[in-house]
Amino acid sequence: FTISGLLGTTLSFYLYFVGRHYIGHGEAGRVRDSFANLYATFQHAAMETAMVTVWVIAGYLLYEYGLLITGADIQGLAAAAGVLAPIAGAALGLIPGCAAHIVFAQLYAVEEAIPFSALVANAISQDGDALFPLLAIDMKAAIVATIYTTIPGVITGLLVYYFWPYAQFGFGVL
Repeated sequence: FTISGLLGTTLSFYLYFVGRHYIGHGEAGRVRDSFANLYATFQHAAMETAMVTVWVIAGYLLYEYGLLITGADIQGLAAAAGVLAPIAGAALGLIPGCAAHIVFAQLYAVEEAIPFSALVANAISQDGDALFPLLAIDMKAAIVATIYTTIPGVITGLLVYYFWPYAQFGFGVL
């Protein structure tokens, strides 16, 4: 797994930083042209996967070095936040892309540093990478779509916080 992970990461970095000069970025409005044949389809998929991989790794590095430099205690902050934890989780959902949300899910699943209610609010409110094409095509629609996902995220996160017994203090898994 380590060898294939290192190989995939290296290939993703190469495609993202070097390959895009030869292959191109692609355009949201002309994405159907990328699927003209099987080779073009795989080429488009490889470039998209490389971009997501690079940004997820950047998100992890930013998180890890941020903790190292600041010495912040995420679990302590989340416990002290109380009812604000699901609201903060939903607010994190405003960030386009998936890197921040993958790190957030790791905070719950691996490190048990955030409450389940914050994870629920984040999962509902985040738009991930789907927001990027919409931002490029119609900024107003992207803002409205983000509002449509953030409000239910906050409401559901607060309901889970108040009505699920393990959501406040016990960070247990379902």
